[in-house]
Amino acid sequence: MSAGSSPLPSGAPVRTGSRFGSGLALVAVALAVVLASAPVREPEIWSHLARGRAVAEGRPHPARDDGLLSPPNARGAHVSVLYDLPLYAGFRFLGGAGAAALNAGAAALLAFVVFRTGRTPGRSAPAGACALVTVLCVGPWLELGPRVASYLFLALTMLLLRSAALRAESGARGTGGARWQVFVLFAVWANVDRWVVVGPVTIGSMALVAWRGRTPAAWVLGELFLIGLGASLLSPNHWTVWTPAHTVGWEGAGPSASPFWPAWYRTGSPIVGAGYAGLVLLGLFAFWRDRGARAWAPVWFLLLVGAARWPVVAPLFAVVAGPTAALGLASAQLPALPGAGRRWGRAVRFTGWVFVLAGAGALLAVGWTGWATGRPLGRPAWSVDTDDSLRDAVLVIERWRREGALGPNENGVALSPEVADYRSWFGEGGAQGTGEQSGALDFATVRAGLLPEGDGEPGAAGWREVFRKRGISYLILHSGGAVPTERVVTRLAGAPDEWTLLYLRGRTVVFGWQDPAARGAGDRFAPLRLSPERRAFSPALSDTAPLGGADREPGARAWARAFAAPNPGAPQEQDEAALYLAYFDGQRGTYDAQNRATWLASQSASLLGNLAAPAPGPGPGAADIGQWIFGVPGAWNAFLAGRDDGSLGAPVLAVRSARRAVRENPDDARSYFLLGEAYLRLAQATRERTWRYLLPAFDRIRQVQAITAFQKVLILRPDSAAAHGRLARLYRDRGSLDLALHHLDGLIKATRARGPQPGETPEGARQALAALEREYEGLGTEVRRREALCEGGAGRRALDQAREAAGAGLPDRALKLLLKSDASEFGPEGAKLELDLLLWAGRGNDIRAWLDPELEKSVGAATYHEILACLAAVTGDYRDTGPEMRNVAGALLRVPSRLPTPHAQASYDVGRALLSTPFISGTPSTFVHNALVREGLYEEVHQITTSLRREANAHVVGGLLAMEAGQIEEAEAFFKLALVAWGARDGRGGGSGLDFSGRRVAQDCLRLIREHRTDG
Repeated sequence: MSAGSSPLPSGAPVRTGSRFGSGLALVAVALAVVLASAPVREPEIWSHLARGRAVAEGRPHPARDDGLLSPPNARGAHVSVLYDLPLYAGFRFLGGAGAAALNAGAAALLAFVVFRTGRTPGRSAPAGACALVTVLCVGPWLELGPRVASYLFLALTMLLLRSAALRAESGARGTGGARWQVFVLFAVWANVDRWVVVGPVTIGSMALVAWRGRTPAAWVLGELFLIGLGASLLSPNHWTVWTPAHTVGWEGAGPSASPFWPAWYRTGSPIVGAGYAGLVLLGLFAFWRDRGARAWAPVWFLLLVGAARWPVVAPLFAVVAGPTAALGLASAQLPALPGAGRRWGRAVRFTGWVFVLAGAGALLAVGWTGWATGRPLGRPAWSVDTDDSLRDAVLVIERWRREGALGPNENGVALSPEVADYRSWFGEGGAQGTGEQSGALDFATVRAGLLPEGDGEPGAAGWREVFRKRGISYLILHSGGAVPTERVVTRLAGAPDEWTLLYLRGRTVVFGWQDPAARGAGDRFAPLRLSPERRAFSPALSDTAPLGGADREPGARAWARAFAAPNPGAPQEQDEAALYLAYFDGQRGTYDAQNRATWLASQSASLLGNLAAPAPGPGPGAADIGQWIFGVPGAWNAFLAGRDDGSLGAPVLAVRSARRAVRENPDDARSYFLLGEAYLRLAQATRERTWRYLLPAFDRIRQVQAITAFQKVLILRPDSAAAHGRLARLYRDRGSLDLALHHLDGLIKATRARGPQPGETPEGARQALAALEREYEGLGTEVRRREALCEGGAGRRALDQAREAAGAGLPDRALKLLLKSDASEFGPEGAKLELDLLLWAGRGNDIRAWLDPELEKSVGAATYHEILACLAAVTGDYRDTGPEMRNVAGALLRVPSRLPTPHAQASYDVGRALLSTPFISGTPSTFVHNALVREGLYEEVHQITTSLRREANAHVVGGLLAMEAGQIEEAEAFFKLALVAWGARDGRGGGSGLDFSGRRVAQDCLRLIREHRTDG
């Protein structure tokens, strides 16, 4: 048996038919086009386009380290002229669709070549089936890039080798043009992708098998090996393509992402995993059944081992394993069909075609939606997605340089390679850079120094010397890669004397570096400094939240949308929210020091004032001597609660960014989680800590916003330990023990399932889990005790039982009691309780389904519109919060007024009360009558003033929600309207009217708006 051949089985096998195999091949080609048509989001494309543009214009390649110290270009170290130039041409004339079309065409050609390689005379069906499996297995790696060309060239290599071997075995003279075909193929391959080394390895392994078998093909394959080896060196890369670091690379090569390991099935597609398992089994069967297929065994096993170690090798293995499996299936002896005549044969063929069409439709459907390869659900799209934030950062830095804000000799550093990719295309470019060796060493020093280690402290020293030597004055950070950008931002924000925030948009942050050794030069970045407060309280349109919430619920009809719309991917605003929160967290130390300094200064002034005043004398009304000297005990906590732990604008902007992210992609759990985190920062780490006591209605809205956001996370990811943990803590702090117990149970299950986290030891993970389990047992015991007490009230009305359960800290039990009862049984009071419980449970949709105009009459207009305002704030429908809060204010102002305004009525009542006071003696009946009149008038005045205060507070809440959305003019109008009750004109002055609890909040917010409106 000859190497590379696959003889037909003996006997008279059933002919499967070329049409059947060709049909499978067409399905494989169509599936390849579908799988290769995902939106292009790889930043490496911009470097290829920049190099292609340089070739087309006759310029040298743009240097990545020209003015920007960036990671060594491991991916782009291979010069791929014959890939860059066609890619640039397609992009230049057809845009992103042209570049994506080239990639899809290469994938389609790959499927066809795999089919041709595995086809044998009379047996095309196995080749078509194996080509289909190969395309499925290669699918996750078909994103736009030079590697797709390597898959195609490897398949062409196998086809050429099989043809040459068969020709040699048949005794034909010559190689049929194989010499020049291999030479051209490998010469092109060497100038396209680094994986050209697989070609000579494939030929050499086949030549070795043929030589050991003493077959005529040995000399032909040996000659082709030498030709291919020489051709692989005909590129600017020369011999470096044969270094393992150049081809495979050693970073991120863990086996957890390989389809040959169980970890693949946690995030990868099970279809792909099953496909690779099938290829392995069929390959082993082919080696056992067909001697000709054994010629592929060395390269087959070599790539299998490589794929288990480096996931990037897996598609190369699939390209070799597919035709090998087809040869094995073609050599199998199938039993002959019974001789039932032509009708039986037609029935078999018809049934086969039905199965083929059904299977093809199913495969194309799962491939169309992206489920087949494990990518996010969405239809194919020929497009190239641009990271606008990174592009704009590159352009902004170029503008700073043109305007003189950055000097000509000032350089930057980027910790992520995609920054250099974007700069090479969107920036102005430059000449060839400096030495790559010194650049790599300097970058390693900078990276080790800036990236925080496990304890949050910097790593290696000496990075400042690199900054000074290279004239580096700014740092560009970009999220989404291997760099922990948020941790770096947190660290840099904690050193404001050295690092200045200059730019923050989307996934990109730019910090300016001021050398500590040159602090006497002043703040050189003052004109460029980014103020989160000014951006939050005097925002541009891009810094506001959308007025409408998400257009659908998370996870609703995901499959239907996947057929109609491409997947939007993770929104950039999601990372923007995370970066704002990281910046806020990094400022905590600085703000804490500032708050303590302010407190000590105020206490020093107070102490001097007290010492200048006379000492308190003896007596029951005398002040404590310690209070006289040191001030009011405990005032530090009250002072700190009214201060911010970081920049107030940062969490406000994080809320708006998260709202935009949710609006863009309501199916992204991380956006909802960051939204909840932003609300928690505002409620627990800013001056809102005091507002919650002044405005209980606003406090309820804020907490329900956070709870609902985390509940949305659990809809999309029920196993989210972080969301369960946040909800368990929120509910426990509020006293909702049964809800806290439920989410604590979810936290324990999720923690147990995920195992130790990166940087956590197994022993530490076990101890943390044991602590959670002890907390769960203690809380469960308390919940069961309270439930037992509530059981004693069985037989009473559902409303009474629900009230008792809610008062005992069992809101979930109370809600279930009310939901099981008819609303007509418990009346308006029960309806109010049920609505409140639904709000705290984060079940806004159930409330919306229940609300109708009849309910307004039952629970009252103020309660009804307050719930609508809360729902609008929870879902992000900010266009409705203002009108609803105005409705609340109007409903609260319904008082017994007989004059045009409540203020006039109150003045009239006070005047009547004064006039009814007798100034001369009268009869006892007159005194009693006048006293009753005065009492009624005072009660009426009290109702009016109380309603006016509640109306003013409602206006303040409306202003806070408008300010949250970035509608600053509307917020300012609300605050001014609220301060009218206090006697203020245009929000200034006042004091002659009614004071109300939200007055200080309105004044504080107006001061923020006015300060930052005139800033800069």
